[in-house]
Amino acid sequence: MAIGVYKLSQKNRNTLASIIYFMCTLEMAIGMCMAGSSIYTMVAVSPIIHSEKSEVDFAFAITGIFGTHIIIQHIVGYKVCYKCVKQAHKKSTRNLLFLWSCIGANMTLNLIIICHYLRKLKNHIAKSIKQSFMLGMTHYLKDVTWKETIDRLQYDNECCGIFSFQDWEEKAWLTRYHVNVECDTIKEYRISEDILALPVIPWSCCKIDFPMQCLHDPLQQPQFAHIWVDEPSIVRNSINTTGCLDGLTTIIFIFINTYICMTALVFILQNYVHISKKRDFAK
Repeated sequence: MAIGVYKLSQKNRNTLASIIYFMCTLEMAIGMCMAGSSIYTMVAVSPIIHSEKSEVDFAFAITGIFGTHIIIQHIVGYKVCYKCVKQAHKKSTRNLLFLWSCIGANMTLNLIIICHYLRKLKNHIAKSIKQSFMLGMTHYLKDVTWKETIDRLQYDNECCGIFSFQDWEEKAWLTRYHVNVECDTIKEYRISEDILALPVIPWSCCKIDFPMQCLHDPLQQPQFAHIWVDEPSIVRNSINTTGCLDGLTTIIFIFINTYICMTALVFILQNYVHISKKRDFAK
């Protein structure tokens, strides 16, 4: 006597097939996101990486390729699901489902392995991005390329600094050539006597939707300078306070983990539809 066998009506099988079609579509969307985020990382993030650039490019090229494979696999999945519902009695359907399941299982296994190593690589990526970002901050006013790259990165991602906006305030990216260190105003705002650290951040850290003027530089906005002392919360509300690092390194791992879970569920449902339909023809 079979244990754990459920018989489905034609209507229920069609409903289950619709669920599988939806999940295949969802996984294709996940594949597109994986490929897109990988391309974005290689195009937008990789140029600012000063060290280990080739390793980062290689890692995200692999995830981008897998994202493309996911799309192709689930386009084929539509055909497999159709055959499971309409032609479950055919031997070719069983063979096709078995082959599709093996390919998908192998891809999922590879993704798990890649995900495992990418998690380890994440620390290296984070370290490399941090070092490169710090280098870019140092050359922000010295090199136009660095300035444009960091501004675009911060503006597009609505982030500021590496871990937070305070990275700019604690970094000596302004030099004696840009400010008069003997000025009383500079002495007043200077955070440290050891380095030329000032509460000044680039305009690209400003919030796009802030209804008032962005408060990012008390030296160039002397008419609002009192706000930095009296209402520091307003200053914080006008800028993006979160760093750029997390947003650049975590999104692709979310897609990978989601894909693995979705793939396992699709395989279970797909085989269930096939077995149920085939049993119907055997009656």
